[in-house]
Amino acid sequence: MINNKKIKRMKVIIAISTNFYKYSLTLLMSSLILSSCSKESNPIIYQGKNDEIYPLAIGNKWEYSRSAYDINYNIIAKDTFSTEIDMSYLKNGVEWFGISFSWLQISKQSDGIWMQHTQAPVEPIPSLAYKYPTYNGDSYPYWKVISTEKIVKIGLGYFRTIHYRYLRNSETNEYDDYFLCPGIGLIKYNRVRKDSSGKYYIEIEEELLKYTVN
Repeated sequence: MINNKKIKRMKVIIAISTNFYKYSLTLLMSSLILSSCSKESNPIIYQGKNDEIYPLAIGNKWEYSRSAYDINYNIIAKDTFSTEIDMSYLKNGVEWFGISFSWLQISKQSDGIWMQHTQAPVEPIPSLAYKYPTYNGDSYPYWKVISTEKIVKIGLGYFRTIHYRYLRNSETNEYDDYFLCPGIGLIKYNRVRKDSSGKYYIEIEEELLKYTVN
């Protein structure tokens, strides 16, 4: 027969065990919450391995997600696509790189990345796209540098980028935003439109999914 002293001792042991379990569980949950908050407040910010604003080499490849939105930011279409540098040639001492399935060609020059569209029969007219090196507020025809230290969060993580803005329509002031990370290339793209009420909204958004840079 179990006497009263043994019963009391068992109750104490059970109570201590229960309290210890609750205390351990509380500590575990707290540590998980603190860890999550720490990652959000002190995220790992990715940067490329070199200082090229748009790495140009045959075989470099980038894969993106693309979402289209209505004026209320509802997704109306979504897909993925890839771009790859698949050729290069010299013209007047400048090396131009071709993008697969595209009329776009790119070259690295002393003041940054130049681009041209080679759709025949029009003679391509090169223009400066991504000025580099650059600084906050820098501007040149149709382009403006919004920030040189813009932290962008996408599915791959956080990236330190240069934020370029291209004025697509001078009458409506509609524009395109490009976020480039030196050593990696284009991280994010937003096409911004203006509705009939004058409100600006993101019409198309593209984000980097994976990349291969030589």
